Amino acid sequence: MGLILRHHVMVSLLRGWFRHIGRNVFLVGWTIALLVTFGESGAQEVSPIVGERPGYGESTLTVPPGFVQVEMGYTFFRQDPVDQQTIGELLIRLPITRRVELRFLGNSYLVQKSNRGNPVRGLEDAGLGVKFQLSRAEGSAFNIWKPQAALFLSTSIPTGNRAFRSNDPQPSVKLGVEYPLSHTLSITGFWIADWISRDNRYTADWSGSLSLGITLTPNLAGFMEMYAIFPGRSGEGTTGFVDGGLTFWVNDNLAWDAHSGIQVIGAGSGFFIGSGLIARF
Repeated sequence: MGLILRHHVMVSLLRGWFRHIGRNVFLVGWTIALLVTFGESGAQEVSPIVGERPGYGESTLTVPPGFVQVEMGYTFFRQDPVDQQTIGELLIRLPITRRVELRFLGNSYLVQKSNRGNPVRGLEDAGLGVKFQLSRAEGSAFNIWKPQAALFLSTSIPTGNRAFRSNDPQPSVKLGVEYPLSHTLSITGFWIADWISRDNRYTADWSGSLSLGITLTPNLAGFMEMYAIFPGRSGEGTTGFVDGGLTFWVNDNLAWDAHSGIQVIGAGSGFFIGSGLIARF
């Protein structure tokens, strides 16, 4: 009885937290923002543009002040028996300080088709978020005590097409940690928790990624990545993918990327391929 009572108490607390998700994310976000801002020191040199795409994990850098960064793309994804195209993948990043940015997730126009029916089309839910750069790596040598780290807080907003819209906000927390290995190599890990509303209950989907980045030329970089998704609802199996891609810098404020991946864990088979642009103004 004691365990059951504690379980019900915890569920009630979590439901209350999610009913006020906007207020809580705001308070937590600005508390971290104040701490991060007070930890800033010195002027930063503006480096070539770095985007969150195209991998499953994102970057551990924030957009430098004085710029607005826009990212967009297209992905074709097949996981039998469903084909899905995401057109747009819009992300707008607005810096508040050198280590804090606001994020608008415009997301995509989806075209989803199975071999059992007609295509379903419409917009995904939009979203809002905030990103904090917790620390910066120093130099190009590996130092386990000095990673480059970032924390992401976000939530979806039920604005999409009825076929893709969630009834409730879907909050998400991400932690990324990056280590330089040399002047041309780095390794990055991401830990992600997504709270999904299903049948008026929230369950947590957990996922993680590990990627190796390499600088090939001053204008070209690549990555290889492994990631897995662990659904919180019983009856849904784990899926895992291996993917990779390239980013080409046209100049310091414009880059093009291409990526592809294949499913290696889970029932059925799947693959994806896509491309996108990153621009800084």
